[in-house]
Amino acid sequence: MYELTGAEGWKHTAGVIGLVLAAVAVYAAFALAVEDQHRRTVLPTGRRAAGAGVLDGDWGHQTDRIVREAGVRRQL
Repeated sequence: MYELTGAEGWKHTAGVIGLVLAAVAVYAAFALAVEDQHRRTVLPTGRRAAGAGVLDGDWGHQTDRIVREAGVRRQL
């Protein structure tokens, strides 16, 4: 909107939204890196349902539906 109108209010709003988005991206990257290191949830990332099961489930639980995915075929 700032590019279309040139109003200073839009310029500041876009800057604030950009800073908030950058902060969320840095937090998410840090939280997922720490989670990967510890193999458990340390910082909240908002995972639910199947996403949360990735850390809690076993390998078979994570790959049980892969045989029905596109491009996967039985061993010849």
